[in-house]
Amino acid sequence: MNYRINFYQKGITITSPNNQNKIIMSGPKWNDLYILNITPIISHYAYAAQTPQNCTWYDWHKIIGHIYIGSVKMLKEKDMVKRIKVNPDILPS
Repeated sequence: MNYRINFYQKGITITSPNNQNKIIMSGPKWNDLYILNITPIISHYAYAAQTPQNCTWYDWHKIIGHIYIGSVKMLKEKDMVKRIKVNPDILPS
């Protein structure tokens, strides 16, 4: 991915990769400092091709990048990730 960072007299912009030229972040210049708002202008989403069936908490821990199992449970309980189905017969260790 090749993001483009543009510095101007009055500010800074960061555009999306692959020549789409969509501004995804920007900020003003104050004195000699560029202040970047780190909240993206464009939301990015990740989509899974298929939701695995009959997974354990440990399986989800591996699927989501080896994050703490308690965090995986929180993602499910707070409905932060859709379609996490967990086999209730196997408890987390």
